[in-house]
Amino acid sequence: TTACRGACQVIGNPDLKPETAVSYELGTAYEADRFGAGVTGFHNEIEDLIQSDQWGPGYRPSVMTYLNVKKARIKGLELTGWFDVLDNVKLAGNWTLLDSEDRSTGDDLAKTPDHTGNLSLDWQASDVVSANLAWQYVGSQIIKVPARNAQAFKSESYQTLDLNTNWTVTQALDFKLGITNLTNTQRDQVATDADFILEGRSVYAGVEYKL
Repeated sequence: TTACRGACQVIGNPDLKPETAVSYELGTAYEADRFGAGVTGFHNEIEDLIQSDQWGPGYRPSVMTYLNVKKARIKGLELTGWFDVLDNVKLAGNWTLLDSEDRSTGDDLAKTPDHTGNLSLDWQASDVVSANLAWQYVGSQIIKVPARNAQAFKSESYQTLDLNTNWTVTQALDFKLGITNLTNTQRDQVATDADFILEGRSVYAGVEYKL
């Protein structure tokens, strides 16, 4: 999750065009009693790709708008899998390898990581108590930094870890408790200069009631 520091102001772009794409996708999957896996390849040719842009990062409030990338290409491969470690413990994950290009310049698309991955460990401690440990990896990416004369810089990869628990009191009532960004990961200076701020470690508690 990224967030601006304080309030954000979004300004519309009257010249913004709708995004259109031609997409190709091919995949296969296999499932057994205790495990499963899949692989999918994709290729997208996009016209007028909509991306966010900003003015004056570091100043408050941050001002954002949207613009078009005339022609873009995004292709890649996604791997998925899951495994029942025990009857009440499940490991699941996915990994995406991405290759993107601004067809007009030949450069990588901004804010498009080359790799992303997720891994989750789910534990059903009892009929009413469960816990989840979730790991997320975001690979390196190009970020254009207005604070540095709108030059393109490489922002390094980062990873986060979240812990979530749930207690089902009744069929209608759940109590939730967890910690997000357990390791208090922070993004590098390139991302920070462009106001891509990763929220620090935080504890949450909640109640969910179903009518």
